[in-house]
Amino acid sequence: MKASNLFSRILVIALASALFAGCAKESDAEKKAEAAGAEKKMEPQRLKHNDKGETVISLDEEMQKRIGLKIEPLQSANVSPELKAYGRVLDTAPLVDLLMELGRAKIAFDNSHRELERMKILRAQTNASERVFQTAEAAYKQDFAAAMALRTKIQMQWGERISELMGPIVTPVGTQSEPPRELDRLQNGLVRVDLPAGESLPENSGTARLVSLAEKAKPVMGDFFDALPTVDPQTQLRGLLFLAKENSLKPGEAVTAYLQISGETQAGAIVPRSAVIRYEGAAWAYMQTDGTNFTRRLISLERPMENGWLVTTGVTAGENVVTTGAQTVFSDELGASGTGESGD
Repeated sequence: MKASNLFSRILVIALASALFAGCAKESDAEKKAEAAGAEKKMEPQRLKHNDKGETVISLDEEMQKRIGLKIEPLQSANVSPELKAYGRVLDTAPLVDLLMELGRAKIAFDNSHRELERMKILRAQTNASERVFQTAEAAYKQDFAAAMALRTKIQMQWGERISELMGPIVTPVGTQSEPPRELDRLQNGLVRVDLPAGESLPENSGTARLVSLAEKAKPVMGDFFDALPTVDPQTQLRGLLFLAKENSLKPGEAVTAYLQISGETQAGAIVPRSAVIRYEGAAWAYMQTDGTNFTRRLISLERPMENGWLVTTGVTAGENVVTTGAQTVFSDELGASGTGESGD
């Protein structure tokens, strides 16, 4: 009996200990769950929407320092009006071949010209027969026609100014032809820009800002070179040629061109490229509304500038914008909202 009672007591103590341990574990788990739930409940409180429906996220000073947030005031800008058009960087290899072919044709014509002038002198001295003279004259005319045909072909395809690069067809006998000085520049940045339908050649078309589709591409200035004599057979748009001042553009590359036109200047603010967030097919920037609140604002990237984007609506010069850490703030916003998505 004594052994039996002792065994029963040990069993009761073991069961009680197990039950207590289970309750303790359950209590810890409940506390952790409650803490996690409280954290989840607290997280959305950092997000709110203002009366315009814009998302506002709160970041205390400690969090701003932790993510390395940098805030700068937007700079003002006054720019001349521009006409937006589209174009592409031309492959000038076919043009170079045509110009070289025209150069050879000019050499052949110069030889025929020299021979004809010599025959004129000999005929006047009765030292050349009429048949020999006529042969020299026929060669002169044939070589002249061949050179003019090539020049016309270049003019129709590439414009009058380029067709004149090799100089006039007829030159005084003995004149040495020099290679075109602009040929090297043409090979490194000749851009065709098609005017929008219904638009005519701008009066002040001296320069254009050329921007490729590459990510964070900076504008390249281009000088107006010539107006093409024919329209594009597919788009039926009239083309203008611009010569890029830098060699950063590549043949075949698509560009957006901003042509200077007359009119009143536009006022706006420059939003740095590092401040722009791409999301849902749109552009956004975080504007600081007070010390700890940041509003994600929709912006229109109207015109690329050297140091960012010109924006004329939605933001004003002097407002503070997040220039470093904007993507981190955006990720934090999505995490707080529970979407878990990321920007474009």
